[in-house]
Amino acid sequence: MDFVSLFLAPSAWPAGGLWENILKWFTEGVGGRIAIAIILLTICLKVIMLPLDFWQKFNTRKMTQAQVLMKDELDAIKAKYQDQNVVNQKTMEVYKKHNFKPTSGCLPMLVYLIVTWVVFFTLFSALGNISRTKVNYEYAQLQETYVASYNQAVADGQTPEEATVKAQGDVTIKYDEIKEGFLSIKTIWRPDNWSSVFPNYTEFVSSTATKFELIELKDDANNLITKYVAKKSSGDNSNDPYTTLDQKIYVVDQTLTSVTINGTTYDQSKFVTVTPQGEQTMEDAVRVAAIDDFKTTFDTVTNGINNKYQGVWNGYLGLIILTAVITFLSQFLSTLGTKTRDKKGNQVSGAKVNPVMGIVMAGIMIFFTISYTSMFALYIVTSNILSVGFSICINLILNKIEGNKDKKQKDKITPDYVRR
Repeated sequence: MDFVSLFLAPSAWPAGGLWENILKWFTEGVGGRIAIAIILLTICLKVIMLPLDFWQKFNTRKMTQAQVLMKDELDAIKAKYQDQNVVNQKTMEVYKKHNFKPTSGCLPMLVYLIVTWVVFFTLFSALGNISRTKVNYEYAQLQETYVASYNQAVADGQTPEEATVKAQGDVTIKYDEIKEGFLSIKTIWRPDNWSSVFPNYTEFVSSTATKFELIELKDDANNLITKYVAKKSSGDNSNDPYTTLDQKIYVVDQTLTSVTINGTTYDQSKFVTVTPQGEQTMEDAVRVAAIDDFKTTFDTVTNGINNKYQGVWNGYLGLIILTAVITFLSQFLSTLGTKTRDKKGNQVSGAKVNPVMGIVMAGIMIFFTISYTSMFALYIVTSNILSVGFSICINLILNKIEGNKDKKQKDKITPDYVRR
């Protein structure tokens, strides 16, 4: 079982987004432990939204109690009158008598739902962005480790085959050092399910939005010298050329003797030779060749990781199961401690909770958490647990307030004594 690592290597972080910057601040504050940062951020969000939550539940309770107090009168109207227009008119009279406005409780609920869903979807997007950037950065470190280990092994006299095995072993060790897990989850950037610990080539390219672009290289007079291929990924703004494991680059004009890119000079020995096929242009040819080369490079670098974790699930659905159970039970647990009284002061039961809604919500949460990063699943679990706990506390506070109010009203009543 992989527990939260207390000592994590420095990592790249996506720039620009509000949630990305906030979560980065939290992460740096807890020594780079992203899982702990998410839990703390969720707690802070719930505390900040607590007044809005209190307002919404206070108004909902007022509406529920008013409906209980009016129940007998409304039932009598429905039993006495058959004309629906008359029923509506008499109902509005009862509402006016009790100063009840059906729409008054909608605003707090609407505001609460809007704020909650805005936070939900924006944070969902930010966590996905962070995961893509981190996976891409992890691979960059792994490829760097592979190249350094391979070159050192060759320099020490090992054959290319032996150097490859040595480099792949060092990459696996490096990955175990830099990957960030939580409890039974091997890496928090991947879903808490049967996914592989590290993504395969197709998953990596699609999740990190990796693409190959032709970058123009110009001289001091702004004249175009050549074009070269750069590999871009989510959160990557650099214009460095894509280099193979042999530190070679792809350039369109291969008649040049050398090119200098971002201060580094590459001579013809560092150009990958590309021959266009059929009507293919050189630009298309170098881009296709670079893509094919990267697939081979990726599989070579991550081969040791795949062998070690072959058949191993990244997680065991722990967070997904917790999400489903807590989401379903939250509608029942959040009403604990709620007391509703009729006009005689007798405690009555509120409306029964519909379990179908709980099943639907649990299904929606399963879809989100099983398909996306474990960070998001951790946020959902923490948020749901806090929501249930805060709801129970709010109900107890409101019960106390209403109890004190009832006690004051009773104290104002002067009893009549009959003396004999």
